[in-house]
Amino acid sequence: MVLVKEFKTSLLVLVSILLFFGLYLFYFPSKTPSVKDETLFIAKDIVAKGGIVVTITPNGFVPFEVTIKQGEKVVWLNESGVYAWPASDLHPTHGIYPEFDSLEPIPDGQAWVFTFDKAGAWQFHDHLKPNRRGLVRVE
Repeated sequence: MVLVKEFKTSLLVLVSILLFFGLYLFYFPSKTPSVKDETLFIAKDIVAKGGIVVTITPNGFVPFEVTIKQGEKVVWLNESGVYAWPASDLHPTHGIYPEFDSLEPIPDGQAWVFTFDKAGAWQFHDHLKPNRRGLVRVE
């Protein structure tokens, strides 16, 4: 009888410890920033410095067209309510400027930053909604 009582007590203590650590890890996850966190931080920094921002809205890209100098960055800030995927034309291959491609969807509320190293007029679209279109002119 004593052995059963000690087993139940030990089991209760073990379950309590596991529950505590599980809740701790759930509520206090690792503080190591992800690539997305770093990109959003960079995007906010560029926005704060008056950098070029293209907002992705439910109706498309705002502004539709921007002009920058070669080597400057553009921030795509997703405020569309759904995932968005900015990429160079042509859809779906993005072959005209293949580096100009977020390579994955951007969640709502997140941002993607791209540095334009090539001069030219670069048309782009939302890979997930190709009717959303825009233009970046790089001088």
